[in-house]
Amino acid sequence: LDCLIYLAFLAIFTVEVIAIIPGLDGWKSINSLYRRTVDGFANMGPEPRSPDLYSFLHFLDIDDESEFWQWVRGDEGLMSLLSEDATVAYNNFVVGGIVRFTQLRVQQEECAWPLFVHTYMDSFGNARNVTPTCFGEWNSAHEAQQNRSTTFLSPCTLNFYRTYGPGVLMTDEQILNNIRRDPYWQGDRTGWVWSDTVDQVYAENQYEPSDVLLHGQFRSYSLNKGYHWNIYNQNTGDFAGLFDCQEKSGWIDEATRLLAIQFITVNPTVQLMTYNVLFVEVTSAGGFYPGVQQHAVKFVASSNGDLVRVLHIVLFCFLIYLSIRAVMVVVPHPYHLWGPRSIKEIPMEFFRWATIFRWIHVVVMWIWMAKQQSVWLVGQTITPTDSGRIPLKIQQIAANLVYSEAIMVQLMSEDRFYKMANFANLSYAAMVPLSFAVVMSYLHMLIYLYLAFPDHFTCQAIS
Repeated sequence: LDCLIYLAFLAIFTVEVIAIIPGLDGWKSINSLYRRTVDGFANMGPEPRSPDLYSFLHFLDIDDESEFWQWVRGDEGLMSLLSEDATVAYNNFVVGGIVRFTQLRVQQEECAWPLFVHTYMDSFGNARNVTPTCFGEWNSAHEAQQNRSTTFLSPCTLNFYRTYGPGVLMTDEQILNNIRRDPYWQGDRTGWVWSDTVDQVYAENQYEPSDVLLHGQFRSYSLNKGYHWNIYNQNTGDFAGLFDCQEKSGWIDEATRLLAIQFITVNPTVQLMTYNVLFVEVTSAGGFYPGVQQHAVKFVASSNGDLVRVLHIVLFCFLIYLSIRAVMVVVPHPYHLWGPRSIKEIPMEFFRWATIFRWIHVVVMWIWMAKQQSVWLVGQTITPTDSGRIPLKIQQIAANLVYSEAIMVQLMSEDRFYKMANFANLSYAAMVPLSFAVVMSYLHMLIYLYLAFPDHFTCQAIS
């Protein structure tokens, strides 16, 4: 009976795993986006840069600030995401059209060599003395959060609005009038003011926002905090002008420790979303270290969502049974066939490899169940922008604006962008205990068979 119950548990667990993992479709989606962006070439740069150098410059080849901007401007690089209907490669919809730039910075600190002065002769034959400023490695305790803009408008704000297409293109005077008239237009649009997007989430009561983490080669970073700005891939305006302005204005400098470009796609055909982060870690030694983090996540809150939840509840009941069985293995009983028959035998049974394996299996299963539950709580907040689910605060912001409906959609998209990034991160984190749980569940069954077949070819519990 015990063996049959375990077989039922294993069957239900297998069906649920198949229903929630992205599988081959997930790999196809992220591989396609990888080849489209990361493998995309930067435009060939002007002399003295060699044309051959720039024609073969991929994202992972970036080694300094100028190469970063060159790749961003590249028609085969980031600009390959541009699409007037906010889609990428056949029915992959870019959520809100948002491509988000994030920078993390550190505060200035005392140099390890405080008395060092760099002395040299300039091209006019004059002696120059330079006292360096020093910025350490990334540490969240020393994160810079001050406003970098010293003017009413952040640098490059007008360039940002020029990226919009002809249908909503405004003159500089119209943009300035909107900025003077309404607080919505006065916000930072080009990433010169520090913000935490968690504070800007219009969330339901049951939803607790958490950090969206990026694990780089050297450090872990919270991507919801920092200096953020968005471009929108459905726009058809002057993107090169915006990037040129940001580069000339010094948006990246020696205090920069992380550059990240994020975008999210949804494919309703295969019920998948992808969360894509192209990032560059910048060290205090000056090195640029590019990397890529991509997660494919399968939505289960639609056609097969109810079935998965029923399976999850049944699996929960089975897990309670397995937990009780794991405890009962070390409970003494005079007629116990495989466990201790007296209190004196408990230590010997407690430290048997099979008992330890059973307990680890149960603990890993509970960890996964808890993480999966948190994933579904976040998933419930990711809904279409229908009027019944638009937060009241967003409706109030957009009510008196000229482009009220469009701005409402944009605010909803930005709100959902963070939630979906959080959803993808939590889903990916849940895959780790799930992987261990799958392996241990099948090993558990193999142990049943191993113990059974050598003797009587009948199923029996782990001893």
